[in-house]
Amino acid sequence: MDLRHEIKKTLHDTLFPENPTCPICKRILFFENEAACGKCMSKIQQVDHNSCRICAASLDQSGNCSRCSEHRFTFDGGISLWQYDDISKQIIYDFKYQNNPDAAKACGRMLAEKLLTTSWINQIDALIAVPVSPATYATRGYNQTQYIADEISRICDIILYNQILFKKDGVKDQTELTPQERYANVADAYYLAEAGIIQGKSLLIIDDVITTGATLKSISGVLKSVGAGAIYIATVATAVY
Repeated sequence: MDLRHEIKKTLHDTLFPENPTCPICKRILFFENEAACGKCMSKIQQVDHNSCRICAASLDQSGNCSRCSEHRFTFDGGISLWQYDDISKQIIYDFKYQNNPDAAKACGRMLAEKLLTTSWINQIDALIAVPVSPATYATRGYNQTQYIADEISRICDIILYNQILFKKDGVKDQTELTPQERYANVADAYYLAEAGIIQGKSLLIIDDVITTGATLKSISGVLKSVGAGAIYIATVATAVY
């Protein structure tokens, strides 16, 4: 590409930016800060009041949560925006693997608004975004959960602790693992660079989706082992367990 063509292309992209498209139906999004178009967003299954107050899973007919019953989480409460259905799954895939920070930030804003309705949000001293490993960050160039957490921090006016929690290299991707394998895979995957700052603090862990809960349980265990206080979770989506 010669210099004149490069200059013309730069000017064109600046004056006539290409609108992003909906990750589901590919309609043009006229506002870059949308997660998806209005039509697709209206089809997402919301997490309603009949959900677990700890992990946000749907309750059975007896009002019990099978995910919590099986895994006995160490966090004290949590919320999710959506059920992990075909539409929310595609939105999360888009901002997780296709570098769509606008969608992640839009989800962060919606999650923040829901957090502000909880009875415990005012107890939270700080936020922690679930980290990716150094190798993943080097390949991907970003941590999608950081985008979500940045918006929550801004809207809820709660400090976000960066460079505190880290993920080791060499941990397998959880996607293709069984529930038992997931727990074993992340049992020792996370570590703290500075423990003193979180002692006695109530913390909110931010992630994109909770499936088995293995990642969030592992992180919660690390935080509580060094003296953290109450721990809550907030995720964009919750999978059927």
